[in-house]
Amino acid sequence: MQLRKWNELPKFMRTREVRKYYNIVNKRRASLMVKRLFDIVVASIMLAVLALPMLIIAILIKCDSRGPVFFRQERVTQYGRIFKIYKFRTSGRTSLPAFRPPASGRSHTPACSGLGQPSARQLRTAACGSVPDRRSHRCRAASFPQTSVS
Repeated sequence: MQLRKWNELPKFMRTREVRKYYNIVNKRRASLMVKRLFDIVVASIMLAVLALPMLIIAILIKCDSRGPVFFRQERVTQYGRIFKIYKFRTSGRTSLPAFRPPASGRSHTPACSGLGQPSARQLRTAACGSVPDRRSHRCRAASFPQTSVS
């Protein structure tokens, strides 16, 4: 984590309220760097462990239905920031509330795959279907501990 010196911050940010938060973060700089390193190591290990199951899930979805393996969706954080999330298409054909199948009997819902209901249900239950897009989290603010400044 690179923290600028107080005088190098833009003038509009050098306020009393920001100074309180800046001092807190500055005191915790070493622990934040250790936490960031820990996050990277654990994420790399998890990626290595989960790469094979994710590949198998992707192959099952691709073999079972036409269309892309992933369903892409935009979501909004509590602070109004928009980010993209990628999910495996595991929704069953009747899992959507107002869903009416087309005349051909094939679903045209983007989040829907033909993956058998028991398999799709197990993926949804295990919460294995979602992959957030880390590219949209450039500042990595979500990985820092919450600090409230009154």
